[in-house]
Amino acid sequence: MSKPKILVSHNKFPQSMIEQLMKIFDVQIIDKHMTSTTKLDVLDNIFGKFGLLVSGINPTIDEQVIEAAGPSLKVICTTSMGYEHIDTNALKKRGIILCNTVHATTDRVAELTVGLLIATARNFLAANQQMKL
Repeated sequence: MSKPKILVSHNKFPQSMIEQLMKIFDVQIIDKHMTSTTKLDVLDNIFGKFGLLVSGINPTIDEQVIEAAGPSLKVICTTSMGYEHIDTNALKKRGIILCNTVHATTDRVAELTVGLLIATARNFLAANQQMKL
């Protein structure tokens, strides 16, 4: 029995993650950096895939991409908190599941906020500038 086919939108996902996916799926990776992958790259490779894994807001997944996939597309996963780059109405019409990572950056945002608060309270920026003089 053949494995379901998935398309991975770039080559910067961790190798350990790709290896896990390969145990279950026939994985095709678009050989580009995540910020370089275009909608055309996805259009050229999406047909017949069971799933699509994207990262961030690039590329946009709209009705054209979803139609190009054909009836085999069942799930789209994005490693971003938001999904504004994905046409959810087109997904609903076709019964395609959307997964996102809602709390992916929550801890990092909280840490940055606390760090900026401490830096502001202790006047780190001015102190750093004085040290450079």
